[in-house]
Amino acid sequence: MNVSDLYRLEERIGKLNELINATGVDMDPFYDRLNVGWIYHDCAMEGIVLPFEELTQILSGDAASSNLATAQLYQEVRNLRSVVEFVHQQAHVPKLKINTPYMKRIHMMLGEHTPFTAGEYRIEIPLHRNYFHPIATPDQIAPQMEKLSDFLCEDTNWEMHPVDLAAEAHHRFMAIFPFTEHSGRAARVISNLILMHEGFQPAIVHAADRQRYFDSLKEPVVSLKNLMIEAIFNAVEAAFQFVEKERRAAPTPAKKK
Repeated sequence: MNVSDLYRLEERIGKLNELINATGVDMDPFYDRLNVGWIYHDCAMEGIVLPFEELTQILSGDAASSNLATAQLYQEVRNLRSVVEFVHQQAHVPKLKINTPYMKRIHMMLGEHTPFTAGEYRIEIPLHRNYFHPIATPDQIAPQMEKLSDFLCEDTNWEMHPVDLAAEAHHRFMAIFPFTEHSGRAARVISNLILMHEGFQPAIVHAADRQRYFDSLKEPVVSLKNLMIEAIFNAVEAAFQFVEKERRAAPTPAKKK
């Protein structure tokens, strides 16, 4: 993909917003479904495939388990739901300050009520993980996170195209891989927060693109950017379909006699 794809994406989002304003369709049900899809595919990125029925039971609080590993998984899924809701709220904050404490806060929310140490940098190189791209050594993590923080807090960098900024932040975060658990999840949350804050749909990478996503982390940032553009397009087109469906289902106003 190239610059023209970004223009096409912006044009499509503009038309979507015009359609929503013209029809007055309530988009909350769409985002409720989109959020479930976000959680489903993010779990798949981490190698956990949950049937939608089980996922909805977990999110509703109906699913429980006496097995410690399963109970922890359920808690992590609910934590992710809370973080997704947090992102929707933060997307409306006029001026975000995504600094190191903010990124640690997101990670701590992802790890709430679970046994792993949230918000603390790893002290070793993970031997068994889903990600196989080069990552920072433990002594490099803190200074590189500060550089990433400086990058995200520099106003001029927010003049970049939002997709470029989100992809760059995501790629840099994953090259650091600051946390033993959920570094990938935190990176995807941060990049989607940037996108949504700037008026874009979230880039929800589908389970079918899992290997492509991993490969993009080994390559220059443009590979991740292209994957994100496709993911945003998918979300935008899903929104169009929802609006059209709701518009067709709406009752036709009675004609005045």
